[in-house]
Amino acid sequence: MGQTGNIVELQQVGKKYSEIRALQSLDLYLKAGEVFGLFGHNGAGKTTIIKLILGLIGASSGRISVFGKDPAQQGGVNFEVNWDSYRRMSASMLNLRVWKSWNILLS
Repeated sequence: MGQTGNIVELQQVGKKYSEIRALQSLDLYLKAGEVFGLFGHNGAGKTTIIKLILGLIGASSGRISVFGKDPAQQGGVNFEVNWDSYRRMSASMLNLRVWKSWNILLS
């Protein structure tokens, strides 16, 4: 976490795919424990935002920080998601782990 207390920071983030501008000048700040939702029409950039935060794609411009690190850089951010509470509420036994290398393992 940075000095701001934010665990996720997107500052003036932009993303272009060839000549298509998917995001322009996005600012987003999330503190620990906050919950947010993304709403918008098809093509509004919802999936692009999530991919940027996870480091699955890099930004064309701006700065992204997750737990004080750039998620697009090798070894940037570690995530281990525990789905125990989800399994208690659902018949699904999906266990998702996202590691440093950003490989997605289903077990």
